[in-house]
Amino acid sequence: KHSRMQEPDLVVASRMKRNQYSGGCACDSLKYGLRNPPLFVHACHCKNCQKKAGSAFGMTTIILAKDLELVSGALIKEPILNATHRFSHLCSSCRSHIYTSATNHPATALLDSGTFDDLRALTINAHIFTKYKHHWLHIPDNIPQFEEGYDRYAAWPPTSLERLSEAVSEALNPSTE
Repeated sequence: KHSRMQEPDLVVASRMKRNQYSGGCACDSLKYGLRNPPLFVHACHCKNCQKKAGSAFGMTTIILAKDLELVSGALIKEPILNATHRFSHLCSSCRSHIYTSATNHPATALLDSGTFDDLRALTINAHIFTKYKHHWLHIPDNIPQFEEGYDRYAAWPPTSLERLSEAVSEALNPSTE
C-alpha cells in the first residue's frame, strides 16, 4: 500500500519551506517534513552501523510517527528480514530507505538521518556502542557516551519522554470522536 499526502501540494510545500527538518529520497520524488523536532538523535558506533553507513558511525533520528508528513511521492512498506515486527519504508520510485517502523513501538519511527536535506539541523544527543569507536574519533565530553546502548528514561530529555508518553497513550487509546 502506498501512503499519499493528505493536503494540497501548495499548502504543504509553502509550510515545508520554513521547516528545518525536511528531507527526501535519492531521486527527489519523495519529500517529507517533520511537524516537530526529533525526540532523540544518537550516533551508533557498532560494527553493523559502521558497515551500513560506510563511515565511523551511523546516525539514527527517532521521531514520533505522527510527526512525519509526506509532501510528495509515495512510500512502500516491506518487512525486514530476520526482524520480527519491523518494517522498512522506502521511496516507491527509487527504493531509498526513509524510515523503519516496528509494530511493538507504534508511536515512533527511526528516520534515516541521511535523508535530511541539511544534516546540520540535527544535534547528536548521545553516542552508543563506543566500545567499537575508531581511536582517531574524538567525541566532545559534553555529549553522553555509552559503551553499549542506553536507558531511554535516563538519557532522553524530559520533554521528549513526555511527548513519547502522550503519543503512546494516544496510540493505545484512540479517541472515538
